[in-house]
Amino acid sequence: MILSLNLRVLIVDDSRGCTILIRQQLIKLGVSYENIIITTSYQQAIKAIETHHFQILLIDYHLEQSLTGFELLGILYRNRLIDQTVATILLSGDRRQETVLTALSGRAQHFISKPINTVVLGNKIQTALYEAKQITQLTQLYPISQQATLNLALNIPNADTKVMFEATLIDHLLAGKEWELLSYLLKKSKTKMHPTKLVAEALTLYEFGKPKSAIDKLHNYLVKQPLSLNVMDCLSSIYEKHQMLVPALKLAIRTFELTPSINHRALRAIDLAENVGNTAMLLKLGKTYADSISSADTDVINSISTYFKSLKAIYEREANMVSKKVLIKHADQFTAQVRLKFPSKLQNQLLSNLAIFHCHILIFEENEKSAHQKLMRATTLLSDSFNDEPSDLFNQLLPLFIHFGEYSLYRTVKEGRQTQDAPLLKQAQKQTLSPSALTLTENSKSIEYIKGYVHNFPYSVSAKLDYLYATNSKTIQKKCSDNMVQEITQLELPERWKKWINDSLGNGFTIKPPSPF
Repeated sequence: MILSLNLRVLIVDDSRGCTILIRQQLIKLGVSYENIIITTSYQQAIKAIETHHFQILLIDYHLEQSLTGFELLGILYRNRLIDQTVATILLSGDRRQETVLTALSGRAQHFISKPINTVVLGNKIQTALYEAKQITQLTQLYPISQQATLNLALNIPNADTKVMFEATLIDHLLAGKEWELLSYLLKKSKTKMHPTKLVAEALTLYEFGKPKSAIDKLHNYLVKQPLSLNVMDCLSSIYEKHQMLVPALKLAIRTFELTPSINHRALRAIDLAENVGNTAMLLKLGKTYADSISSADTDVINSISTYFKSLKAIYEREANMVSKKVLIKHADQFTAQVRLKFPSKLQNQLLSNLAIFHCHILIFEENEKSAHQKLMRATTLLSDSFNDEPSDLFNQLLPLFIHFGEYSLYRTVKEGRQTQDAPLLKQAQKQTLSPSALTLTENSKSIEYIKGYVHNFPYSVSAKLDYLYATNSKTIQKKCSDNMVQEITQLELPERWKKWINDSLGNGFTIKPPSPF
């Protein structure tokens, strides 16, 4: 077997020895030495892909302690550095079921176990390149919304229709909800039954008003192929749509246990456990999720937010105080466990998430003072890198700013992040969120207005800072001002506010409070 001399290959493996061995195998198969690039870290791999065009990627599954090859492929696809027209093969000496199932649940087209046989490697590369060539032709026809275009697509592989090609075409039609075209494709299909094809058949039946037939078809396939993850995902989704939450949860748990490092399966199981009200399962899933979570996942903070929201929802439904304490303790332990895996920036985002969770719990328990302290902690943790923080965290903070009358924080986030109003933010508010516009040191009406605002929002740091500035020359207000300073200095505050207070304590509150970020 001879591969093309001009084939451009990237090898990614944290073992230098492995990369050299694979390169030697590729050279034996006919690939030019100059066309084989080897890298030993994901950073090197990304840089190489940004600067070179490769026809095939060979990536070790257990790439680094903090990142798998599966996760690296996710990063490459999300950042559009590669697409399905680039052939990909994951390599691993780990033959455990979890590793193989996870590897083939993502974008990887093929998997090879180590030690790698040269002939097997050559065959896999030829197959992967052939499929990538067909998919390149297929993507040139997108979007496929007419039967004539679909016929052109079906003619690409001639009579030798490959499963990978058909699965890619089906996924495209499913994404576009082209049910009539899917039905036509399924009638024309000559491949043996495979998971993507079965899912398409089931979803088409469901869409045409035959849910029982769809469920039976999926269930019968799983009896024979119990490890078909996509089929389990589909059946669980249909169960959920029919409010059959317990069987939907069982399947979601099964797929998550088989591939615990796949984020969307973790969140689906967690969401169903919350909807069923199964607190014990929710906590168990959280422990497994914390063990498997990866800091390389670009959506990891949003995912953690989702988990905390589920814990909050269960807490608010729980009547037993002991059970409530267990939920809070679990959230703290979950955070401590995940924190060990995160760099400092992600640690701050994680801790901010936890503080937001605590804030909601304390509001629910009508402990407004402690809730506000948690809000200020959550905000301060994000203040040093305000422009680089996830929008989801600030979207969670905005309604809390409204609740406590923190108008400076609210306005700064709204303007700086250019966040669209969420439905929650359109609710009736007790008072305007911009009293500082009226703050003038010589205007007694403004002082009384802010004083009234503090009365309505007794924990608002924004209002207290403006009050200190407005009353700087009014000695009759000194006792009230001293109390405010004492209250504010006990809180965690953004660095700019903290500096303004420290400077003003020595020089007087003669300068208008700065923006918090």
